[in-house]
Amino acid sequence: MHHIYQVFQLMSMRATPPPSPLFLPPLNDGDNSQNANSVLYIQPTPIGIASRQRSMANWSTGLFRCHSDMKTCCKTLFCPCITSSEIVEIITEGKTLSGDALVILGVCAVICGMWTYTCRTRTIIRTKFNIRGSPCNDCLTHACCLPCALCQEYRELDHHGFDPSLGWFENLERQRYAVAIYTITPPKPEKMERT
Repeated sequence: MHHIYQVFQLMSMRATPPPSPLFLPPLNDGDNSQNANSVLYIQPTPIGIASRQRSMANWSTGLFRCHSDMKTCCKTLFCPCITSSEIVEIITEGKTLSGDALVILGVCAVICGMWTYTCRTRTIIRTKFNIRGSPCNDCLTHACCLPCALCQEYRELDHHGFDPSLGWFENLERQRYAVAIYTITPPKPEKMERT
């Protein structure tokens, strides 16, 4: 329970706190004078999906490149609801859990066809990652090539650093521990002598 509370605290933080210094352990090379004063700063990476203002891009892989990820291809071919629910959990940033999405997709598949729900997820992905296309093309792609479209969206999320099979909260944890580490060595102090 405490772990979930920490994740929600991370999600609610608007500004990144300043990096915290950690002191490096001494090296075994005999000359510890430079390393003794070195400070290691850890800068957390941004968490979440950020919509950036940049030029329009294409999908990172083609629609029919399903064979480049056979595991996802087979999962999507035999049970597209699972792949789609994993995608939905990532693009809604955990607001719709994959289990909830699985139920919604199952009902949509029985009543009116799954593509009516999943074409909206494609539009959201395109908007978040600034990919060329239109809502009409998204619906046509899902109506005609649903498994290929889901695989392409899954690969796109993977291309942007997300593993949809882990779920949103596990991806938050992965990003939390993916930090930029850099070392700053202060200048050597001048020697003080007694006179």
